[in-house]
Amino acid sequence: MSLLIDWTLFLLYAFSTISASFILISQIPYFKERIKSGIVSAFLLAMLFFLSAYTLSMGITLWISLSELLGFISLKLEKIQRLAWLTAQSAAALGLFLLSIQTYKKRYDAFVHFKKKPKSKG
Repeated sequence: MSLLIDWTLFLLYAFSTISASFILISQIPYFKERIKSGIVSAFLLAMLFFLSAYTLSMGITLWISLSELLGFISLKLEKIQRLAWLTAQSAAALGLFLLSIQTYKKRYDAFVHFKKKPKSKG
């Protein structure tokens, strides 16, 4: 039963990683357009940061899970995986913190303005 649960979790991790990656990749043209225009929603930037961190976190979870399922684990690898997991989880927590602040303050209309570089005449 335990092996069934482990493989089911692995499949769920894989689905989450693929879904989050799909969402991020699908949004690239939109973000390029927004950055090119010079104005991006701060809430959307925080959401992008969180989703990126979450995707990385799920990818690391997938890596750890697969290592354990296939028996490819060593003390050194485990330390590397735990450090990677700590980094990804810290970034995801920071993303959630930024989203929480904006939600608490109801600041959905805050925008980040990028200065456009003047075209140099060559």
